[in-house]
Amino acid sequence: MGMAPADQECVILTEDVPAFVRCDGPLYVKGPVWRIEQTVAR
Repeated sequence: MGMAPADQECVILTEDVPAFVRCDGPLYVKGPVWRIEQTVAR
């Protein structure tokens, strides 16, 4: 397609056990930037 993928930033803690924290980036080509992060049900 001649296009480069958009930048993404993912944060993963690697202390005792690797854990997903947050990811910022588009979910599809030319899509909006989404922030995906964990949440706690209350």
